[in-house]
Amino acid sequence: MRGSGIDNFPVFLMCGQLLFNFFNEATSSSMSSVLSAAPLLKKVYIPKYIFPLEKCCFAMVNCVFSFVALLLVMIFTGAPFHLTLLEALYPLITLFFFSLGVGLFLAAATVFFRDIMHIWSVFITALLYFSAIFYDPTQMTFSIGGFNMQQIIKLNPMYWYITGFRRTLMWGIPLDLNMFAVCGICAVVSMWVGVHMFPQNAGSFCAAYLRRGRRMEPIIKVDNVSMCFNLSTEKHESLKEYLLAMVQGRLQYDEFYALKDVSLDIMPGDFYGLVGLNGSGKSTLLKTIAGVYKPTRGKVTVNGTIAPLIELGAGFDMDLTARENIYLNGTVLGFSPKYLDEKFDEIVEFSELQNFLDVPLKNYSSGMVARIGFAIATITKPDILIADEVLSVGDFLFQQKCEKRMKELMAGGTTVILVSHSIEQIERMCSKVAWLSHGHLKMNGDTQTVCAAYKATQRGEV
Repeated sequence: MRGSGIDNFPVFLMCGQLLFNFFNEATSSSMSSVLSAAPLLKKVYIPKYIFPLEKCCFAMVNCVFSFVALLLVMIFTGAPFHLTLLEALYPLITLFFFSLGVGLFLAAATVFFRDIMHIWSVFITALLYFSAIFYDPTQMTFSIGGFNMQQIIKLNPMYWYITGFRRTLMWGIPLDLNMFAVCGICAVVSMWVGVHMFPQNAGSFCAAYLRRGRRMEPIIKVDNVSMCFNLSTEKHESLKEYLLAMVQGRLQYDEFYALKDVSLDIMPGDFYGLVGLNGSGKSTLLKTIAGVYKPTRGKVTVNGTIAPLIELGAGFDMDLTARENIYLNGTVLGFSPKYLDEKFDEIVEFSELQNFLDVPLKNYSSGMVARIGFAIATITKPDILIADEVLSVGDFLFQQKCEKRMKELMAGGTTVILVSHSIEQIERMCSKVAWLSHGHLKMNGDTQTVCAAYKATQRGEV
């Protein structure tokens, strides 16, 4: 730049537009990336940061094409090429990470606050005029409210990225320490904020979004459900005796109610725990929800897909190898062979049974069977995951791994129902708890209150 004019204004303008357009595209598209992917997240577990990252990478690809166009314009306008051309990559790369951090922040916040989309659009428009795209910032000698305009412009991180890019590309001026430091610090701070906010909150935000459209509608509704079993009071030595007694009307039964007038509403995204002594009806309630049992009275309404882990080894042929059972059990759960082929390595990696794939399951320990069952049931993201004492077998590290997987599923909107005799595990993992006693729902509510009452009762019975 010399005097009051700008040398080669087309290149000057394109340098500013190239970086600003990239920032605008990367942040604006990242902002709605998680929100628009909610239907996919509801079905399959995918790390949610993938979506803002994909938008930023796509914007960078467009930026590269624009950069090539800029070089062509420089050739046609006779602009000189300097050795500092490679230094121009530094502002561009640091701007990528700056934009990604902002995009992660906006993507997480937009799920709760839709108005951010409109606010950001207005903000971007205002930012455009404070980024020194159309004018030489050194000529902004006037003041606003006692503040020099040049000082105000320098508060905008985009000024530093654009100016650094222009200096190295157009005028051959190496990046000074201030330019180098500001570009890097802005990128690091932005990424720190985005990375720390997004993983911790995007899951909750996403779950809240999945609940948004059906906030008043439970994903599982148990309405006055009773489950009665007929227990024979006589022992028949043969099928013949049994048939004769049945024909003659001499069969006598005792009615046993495993569940008695149980009503329960479970909302989308809940992590529900079931507690109670053996025989209290926990497993029966799970089987009723999963559709294994049809209730004697009452109704169970389920709005979503279920991945049941109710009985250890259910859906397995113990004479077949683990490799064969992966396909057998996966097919029972509704997965296609092609899908199982794609997820096979993931299943094996999670189960950590690479060295035992061709060993029949009858030679497996209960913990090893649990590893396979859990890995298969959770390779896709169901609406509802039911786990009955699945964490009571296996080693401590495997239990931690399962807990982490369940939390990941719940973060994406999956509703989890867990039965465990470990009250500490229930307290650590669950947001709500239902207490069953002799088939009746004795108490239902927040984890702390229900667990405290349950433990007090148990101490009183000892």
